[in-house]
Amino acid sequence: MHITNLGLHQVSFQSGDSYKGAEETGNQKGVSVISYQRVKNGERNKGVEALNRLYLQNQTSLTGKGLLFARDRAAVFYEAIKLAGGDTSKIKAMMEQLDTYKLGEVDKRNINELNKVISEEIRAQLGIKNKKELQSEIKQIFTNYLNNKNWEPINKNINYHGKNYGFQLTPASHMKIGNKNIFVKEYNGKGICCASTRESKHIANMWLSKVVDDEGKEIFSGIRHGVISAYGLKKNSSERAVAARNKAEELASAALYSRQELLSQALSGKTV
Repeated sequence: MHITNLGLHQVSFQSGDSYKGAEETGNQKGVSVISYQRVKNGERNKGVEALNRLYLQNQTSLTGKGLLFARDRAAVFYEAIKLAGGDTSKIKAMMEQLDTYKLGEVDKRNINELNKVISEEIRAQLGIKNKKELQSEIKQIFTNYLNNKNWEPINKNINYHGKNYGFQLTPASHMKIGNKNIFVKEYNGKGICCASTRESKHIANMWLSKVVDDEGKEIFSGIRHGVISAYGLKKNSSERAVAARNKAEELASAALYSRQELLSQALSGKTV
């Protein structure tokens, strides 16, 4: 079986708000992640492409997306400093300030100010003077946060031209047969973000994306994921080679999981 990156991009939008040309009918609040195809695949996918363009238009018009990230970023470092016993008053004040903004009201100056406060607080808490070391520590804190939160399936319904479309996104941690994990190494409900460049056991940011029409018929299915190479490890090292193989094996397992007829054959001992 030939396995390849299916070439998907990520589009995020704030749920619970109305955007031009689309109506969200999902119940969950927060940031939703939707995939769209990078390459056109012929006549049969024109309907999906139209939906993809709609999401892209919504994303590019959503000038408030910086606010969502800024608020989440502040919350992460607030908790990190708080757990370390440090002073969180400055970051807390900025979080309260960000809460007063609406989507589209935050600008680059606000983001830069937040980043500066975070850097100063992390530097003071950890006693780091070297700028490069500080940036590395900040990245690691945020990476650890993302990798240790629960990654849950996302299900959204979008109304487009009078028809409802269902978008189903399943993270690797929820790719199971019954209650049994399909991968060699357990995810334990967590995930691996793309900033984990030294991760050797799991492929980064892998999701199974499906789109169904208003009759429940599947019109698109694809696997999205980060790069297979653990490029944070030493180049040409055996450790990096083993990591790449582990990631490739997970991708192959996910591909089988997405095709139940092939999965059944593989489980029966057949070569697929």
